[in-house]
Amino acid sequence: MDSVVNNYRIDQHQTENIFPNMKKFLILALLVASASCLTSDEYDDIYFEIFKDIRTQPSKASTIVRLSFHDCVGGCDGCINIDNDSNAGLDTAITIMEAVYTTVKADGIDISRADLWAIGGRAAADYGMEGMPNHRDYDSSQTWRTVVQAWVSPFPTFKYGRVDCDSATDDGYTTDVHVFPSAHNNFEEVMDYNAKEFGFTDDQTVAIMGAHTYGGMETDNSGYDGAWLTGDERNTFDGSVYYNMMIDSQFTFRSRSLATDADTGDALTGDAARPLYSATDLEKTQVGNFLVSDFAIVYDFDVEDDTRFANCEVTADAPTCTPATTYDTVVSFSLDNDLWLTAYYEAYDLMTANGAVSLTELDS
Repeated sequence: MDSVVNNYRIDQHQTENIFPNMKKFLILALLVASASCLTSDEYDDIYFEIFKDIRTQPSKASTIVRLSFHDCVGGCDGCINIDNDSNAGLDTAITIMEAVYTTVKADGIDISRADLWAIGGRAAADYGMEGMPNHRDYDSSQTWRTVVQAWVSPFPTFKYGRVDCDSATDDGYTTDVHVFPSAHNNFEEVMDYNAKEFGFTDDQTVAIMGAHTYGGMETDNSGYDGAWLTGDERNTFDGSVYYNMMIDSQFTFRSRSLATDADTGDALTGDAARPLYSATDLEKTQVGNFLVSDFAIVYDFDVEDDTRFANCEVTADAPTCTPATTYDTVVSFSLDNDLWLTAYYEAYDLMTANGAVSLTELDS
């Protein structure tokens, strides 16, 4: 009798251990089964909607790219804390993407904001590529619709399945707090941040930084002001120009402290400092503006405690900074935009998978 009881207890114990695991499996299976299935046709429809909205505000393409980065800090979840100073200015991109979200949902496309914003970063980058309306060499004799509908994105096949955060409001805002990289960061800090946050290699960090070829900075958002690359280059997604300007001896950089004391006019120091390197060409025309963290992918330097500038000269014709271990990668990208784009796609896909439990590749 005792042996029968003992066997019963063993069977009961094993069953109790199995059922919780089975329950978890069934719940997961139901979630997967109920998840939306995004089709390639729906993806193309979303792309076109994003293009239509960017057309009315072409300078905001770069802000949408920035939104995709900021959303993926802490995990891509379709939620932004607009009260975080690092996210200042992203409300304009969110407004654009929310209009797209409303349209595609009304068309019966079931998609999370996190997936939509990841697509947005792709479409916004595409809009500035060669042959597209934001590119410096765009052939305006062609109709806009013909160009964008014929566009074949060079990004890899999209993977969907990102889940929005629970704390978001109906339009994608949240109070969740995340830590963002500083414009004062040096080489080690830039690389460490991106390795820990996104799992990037150093070269992938260099590649993702190339997005700074697009758009500019606004005082109200960050205390910094000016386009990374001026003129027609501002809205062109060509990383080779960004990388080249930091290492080509024809460009001279001057240090500018943008934040000053309202009473004395003296430059603010420490974390309040807003150091900027402005580039001029051989004709003394200002052609770009770069952060300390931009040069951190080129040189390995310490950052001054007070001014927050690099503690060495960054101008390429007479640099005193030590080349970073990624210097050769910068040179390679400066010589070959296609090489950079290939690396950028890889880094972007890795970044926009941050925090996702499972992603599914689009079916044709």
